Amino acid sequence: MIQKPFDKIDKSDIETLITNEVRESRTIEYKQELPGNSSHDKYEFLADVSSFANAVGGDLIYGIDAHDGVPKQITGIKDDMDKVMQRLENMIRDGIEPRIPGIRLKPVDGFLQGSILLIHVPRSWSAPHMVATKNSRFYMRTSTGKAPMDVSQIRDAFALTEALPKRMRQFRDERLGRIAAGETFASIREGAKLILHILPAVSFASNFKLDLSLLNDEYETYWKPVSLFEDNTSTDDLWFKHHQYGYNYDGRVAFMWDKAYCQVFRTGQIEAVDTSFFSQKDNGYLYALGNPADEKTLIKAVETYMDMLVKLEVPFPMAVAVSMIGVKNSKLSVPEKLTRLLQQERPPLERDELIFPEELFEEKPSNMSQALNSIFDTMWNAYGYAESPRHKANAATSKT
Repeated sequence: MIQKPFDKIDKSDIETLITNEVRESRTIEYKQELPGNSSHDKYEFLADVSSFANAVGGDLIYGIDAHDGVPKQITGIKDDMDKVMQRLENMIRDGIEPRIPGIRLKPVDGFLQGSILLIHVPRSWSAPHMVATKNSRFYMRTSTGKAPMDVSQIRDAFALTEALPKRMRQFRDERLGRIAAGETFASIREGAKLILHILPAVSFASNFKLDLSLLNDEYETYWKPVSLFEDNTSTDDLWFKHHQYGYNYDGRVAFMWDKAYCQVFRTGQIEAVDTSFFSQKDNGYLYALGNPADEKTLIKAVETYMDMLVKLEVPFPMAVAVSMIGVKNSKLSVPEKLTRLLQQERPPLERDELIFPEELFEEKPSNMSQALNSIFDTMWNAYGYAESPRHKANAATSKT
């Protein structure tokens, strides 16, 4: 596998494979010609792709002549690469079950002989994947190429996939317990807290480690929304006086006074905790989110943290988990303009914790607002309402 961010792989990286005689392995394979349209060619292509996904992932590189697994020369591809990629993507989509998320294709240009086609296949956490043809089989990548999986390998792959949700839940439960006990990464005030977790599958199924130094140049872009429910668009010195960030035992952390923090674990998980989500009113009740604009702020935070993980080459799937603790006797702070849509105010919450079900995404949703609807609706259900008024507010806005 080429050890470089996919988007940055260029002509020099391909040439380095030739110069250094980087041999085919469990994570890389060279092909001189593209797969044809015969049933045999399609089957072999799908077996190659699925074998990488069922193992540790890897790169298929087309347009390179290799002898005994050693790349010798660039032969290139002169076909229309857009049409080539569309054809291969269709083959992968229709010929492998279940679908493999995160496969990426791109041409590498600049060679006199033509372009190189690079297909990156990530390790899949939905494995095992089967070549869905008349002769359906499961394949695993080995150091010498692909090989059919035996019964024990197939059983192990299913067991790993089934164990993944449990491992995510155990991590989340442990972290919520520590936060409730006041064992947080930064000193934040006691009381009600909103907790957001972004949980990549890769964090729970391997010895995956982030290169946290890659965050050095991305501070303003990715670390600034450490407080989820405050306006963090300002770039003046005041903002930086109120925030601190740096390394700690578990990775890197950024925090703001006693209000909020964001922890990026070196194993890839993100934990954001915020207290400014709640406010105490004169009537003695604690008030929580009740404004669709606040929901949009949380939606934006999820998108930002997902983008940060993608920037760090953390693959999908990822789970989004939202929790609220210390919220007994709280109400939702519903804007006056929405009271007529909700008809009446509801009694305060009777429980101290709201642990909403995780949402697992195989790729970043094109509409994050819609993708998180179930979390927000469940939140409003807990406070006695049928759904988040954001739906009705959006519908009312669309009619004006």
